[in-house]
Amino acid sequence: MTRVTSLSGVGRTTFYECFDDFGHALSAVRGDVAQRVRRALSLRSEHPDLAELCSVWLRVASDEPLGMLAALEPQSGAEPEVLTLFRDAISRWFPVAQTQGATLMHAVACAQASARSMAIAALGAPSQFSGAMGAGGADAGAPGELAIESLTRSIRCLLADKL
Repeated sequence: MTRVTSLSGVGRTTFYECFDDFGHALSAVRGDVAQRVRRALSLRSEHPDLAELCSVWLRVASDEPLGMLAALEPQSGAEPEVLTLFRDAISRWFPVAQTQGATLMHAVACAQASARSMAIAALGAPSQFSGAMGAGGADAGAPGELAIESLTRSIRCLLADKL
């Protein structure tokens, strides 16, 4: 707890006023990231394309890298909530994915790996990602844009170009 409170800049007493223990704090972080993903996905257009879905997903990973890494960790053998949100978005927006059970599972695994990679990269070089993702005039070669393109291509390939 000393390390957690030191890194967060919050005193031990303040921490325990807000959380019961470390597990409770971690659960709050996971819930916050899931809420952010849910909100970002709900703001999307009625008929988004796959690149837009991937952009939203990876933008959260780059904006909240530590939170995303925590949110991607399985809990009690259950799929992390953020992955369920991504799976639901693909199924809702791209009905062909609903009939492709194993393929959908692989698409979600790609999204998980991409989000982990994006979060780790953002932690290592935050200046490369700050403002680069989703900006109207973003450099097409920016790491965030390349990650979006790569994830989009991977999922489109998995779904056999039926999107």
